[in-house]
Amino acid sequence: LGIAYESKGLRNNALESLKASLKGDYDQPEHLNDYGYLLMKDRQYERAIKYLKRAVKSKPDERFLNNLALAQVEIGKFDEAYKNFERAVGEFQGRLNIATRLKRLGWDKKAIEHLEKARALKPESMAVLADLVVLYQRTGKVEEAAEANKALITLRTSAEATPQP
Repeated sequence: LGIAYESKGLRNNALESLKASLKGDYDQPEHLNDYGYLLMKDRQYERAIKYLKRAVKSKPDERFLNNLALAQVEIGKFDEAYKNFERAVGEFQGRLNIATRLKRLGWDKKAIEHLEKARALKPESMAVLADLVVLYQRTGKVEEAAEANKALITLRTSAEATPQP
């Protein structure tokens, strides 16, 4: 019912309904996650984290871990957020996820740190290189931007020259 209320734009009703679903003998991870997610959408990040942590503890599901990480990013707990992204989707994708969030929040230097580690894992990732070029330029790292751009061009040229089956 809470999800239906949310889809109709009735956030308060949705929150009340999902909170009521948590009453009982035991917590169901889905209900904890849904309630935490709605709290996060309502910008109640600290409260959201409390419920999302309980959901993850009961069931370390990828979706629950990602939601927890998203809420942690919003309150500046970047290291904890990265760890949860990593648990959810692995080191490479976890680094991309946290870098994307950091970039959106204006934490370019921290985003670069994660992208450089992602690049070490997959040097052939054009997405990582493209992000690095932009962030290096924005942070005044001209030489690094030129090197990343050169590597990106080389990869693109190689990909275009490779015959497709």
